[in-house]
Amino acid sequence: MFTIFFDIASAFDKVWHNGLVYKLIDSKFPNHLISWIKEFLQNRLFCVRVGSVITSKLNILAGVPQGAVLSPTLFIIFINDIPVKFSKNKFYSLLFADDLCAFKIFKKFGNIKKQIQAYLNLIEKWLKKWRLMMAPLKCNYTIFTSDKSFDADIDIKLFNTKIAMNEEITFLGIRFDRHLSFKNQINYLKESCSKRMNVLKVLSNKSWGLSVKTLMEVYNSLIRSLMEYSSILYPAFSTTNMETLEKIQLRCWKIIHKKSKFESNANIKSLQSYLAISDRFDELNLRYLKNTFVNRNEIIMDLFKDYREYSDSRELRRKSLFCNYKNKLIIQ
Repeated sequence: MFTIFFDIASAFDKVWHNGLVYKLIDSKFPNHLISWIKEFLQNRLFCVRVGSVITSKLNILAGVPQGAVLSPTLFIIFINDIPVKFSKNKFYSLLFADDLCAFKIFKKFGNIKKQIQAYLNLIEKWLKKWRLMMAPLKCNYTIFTSDKSFDADIDIKLFNTKIAMNEEITFLGIRFDRHLSFKNQINYLKESCSKRMNVLKVLSNKSWGLSVKTLMEVYNSLIRSLMEYSSILYPAFSTTNMETLEKIQLRCWKIIHKKSKFESNANIKSLQSYLAISDRFDELNLRYLKNTFVNRNEIIMDLFKDYREYSDSRELRRKSLFCNYKNKLIIQ
């Protein structure tokens, strides 16, 4: 699978005000709402100071105010018509705020370059029209494959700058490797949780006088939340990866309950309210799937349907991404 990851330069600062108003009108927003947004964006001034010299004030014609609650929504409206692909089992694009990736599924490498470059040309045309810029040097591509001997470096360009290949990609906080083993993500979690565990060790000292309940809240906020962000990857994690995360949690519980690090793990697991990381991931993924069907998320529902059909036809239901939840979900 060929995947390219894009980086929009100074995304929120480049929202063209007149272009945004045009898109609001084109999307048939109520006139009074459009007028309010225009007033919200207009009459903002800036000046530049160099030493003791200050320039005259000029109007800000682009960008949404940082920190404003409305700014992310305005940016999403502005970027929502960026060219995307959705060709079932062939070519897809995924967009979240200013993070865009596109991936082409292939069996034979063939004319991948031609197809990807054609898509990049569409992106270029759209960016020029709406006065945005990509940061080509920060854009990367990789090829996900189980074939460790596969190696391909293709010449694809964005604004005449070659996009580099990167075997270790971070997208939306998840670290990918070419073989989707997620070893990079686990190593990141292990290192980050170890650092935060030091905070827990300090706070567990008797001099602080914190209760087990308070320490548990610290653990949930600082450490478990970090691991939970990767819960969607649970079906792809190996047994070894899950054991690594479980060891982190066990160590934290020993600190919270002031137990020796040599305390039996079985004793810690028998403590009241202890929930294994795998069970917690099950809870979160089940909740996500339920919300998917309640909110009618078409992309996820289509993937779910494809997995079920594939599993039925190949008698591989037990290997499906959703196998852990087949007896828990009721699909209307």
